[in-house]
Amino acid sequence: MGIVGVLLLVAVDVPIPVTMLVVGMLLGAALRDVGIARRNARLWPIQQELFDWPKIEALAQGVDDKP
Repeated sequence: MGIVGVLLLVAVDVPIPVTMLVVGMLLGAALRDVGIARRNARLWPIQQELFDWPKIEALAQGVDDKP
């Protein structure tokens, strides 16, 4: 959608600064999403331990995993 929007702005002959503003906003949004994905990938080992569903179900049933 972003690329089509920029091409449409260029085709309609919108001034270049407006087109560059839109390109900058789209690039910023894409880089923000990449940053969020990288941060989530770094936190995945912690999240994987937190969301250990068999362990959660065992605790919910009252089974204690400590001897």
